[in-house]
Amino acid sequence: MDTKEQTPQPPKWVLELVDSQQSEQMLDIVNRQFPNWITHVSSGYHLKYNILNRNWNDICENLKCERQKILLVSTIPTKEDDDQELAAEMAFACDFLTQKGFVIRRDIEFLKCKSSDRVYPCKELYNEMRKRKVQVPHAWEKL
Repeated sequence: MDTKEQTPQPPKWVLELVDSQQSEQMLDIVNRQFPNWITHVSSGYHLKYNILNRNWNDICENLKCERQKILLVSTIPTKEDDDQELAAEMAFACDFLTQKGFVIRRDIEFLKCKSSDRVYPCKELYNEMRKRKVQVPHAWEKL
């Protein structure tokens, strides 16, 4: 009789996500697993913040993946979350999507442009970037 413990199978949604090839399919799976988590999908950062687009390109080049979309989400999982099982699942989704070329950002840190689907830092994040000497516009403005 075999007394070896069997390794638990990953949840069905994880297997579907890992097997998916199309970015839309990946987002459908994540949206089904975490309804209302993704609040906005963007093709990139506003051109006034092109340094962020260049950084994203560099990350994708290092990961050997294609640039996908920026996902603004309602929350980023942490070790302090009450529901650690949910936090672990969300962390897996974040890591997986990042490896595939997506950027995951909190929706309280980025604003949607009025004239496009692009995003740009909120004033507080902008001020932090200026403090850290990141190349951003001289003054923050609503775009």
